[in-house]
Amino acid sequence: MSYTVRPMAPDRLHWLIERAGCHRSDSLLALESVDEQGKIHGAVGFDGWLGNAAQMHVAIETPIAIRGLARAAFRWLFVEWGKEIALGTVPAHNEKALRLDCGIGFRPVYRLKDGWAKDDDVIFLELRKQDCRWLNGL
Repeated sequence: MSYTVRPMAPDRLHWLIERAGCHRSDSLLALESVDEQGKIHGAVGFDGWLGNAAQMHVAIETPIAIRGLARAAFRWLFVEWGKEIALGTVPAHNEKALRLDCGIGFRPVYRLKDGWAKDDDVIFLELRKQDCRWLNGL
């Protein structure tokens, strides 16, 4: 199956928001990976814009879709927007999301006790441009 990565239209952001647990905001920009029929198989969004960083949100339905999506998303963040750091947050109970994020290249940098909810820590992650294998030398 072939996937196309394209900017996600505002009326489709709900797909990412529901799966990634992020919030709708005017600053949320996203890419989606779709098949020939336009069905979404994955999405990556950015918000929480800082001077040199942005928070990244990832939702994947079809694991193979992450390949093209990650390349496009990190090129968008690091090359087109000139940022140096992608940030992520994951509730400690969501081991699947933590494995996905670490598989993409993020590394945990801080754990906030009870940060997600009482008795559920939040793990903060980062991926720096110089460590991003998805850029292929860009």
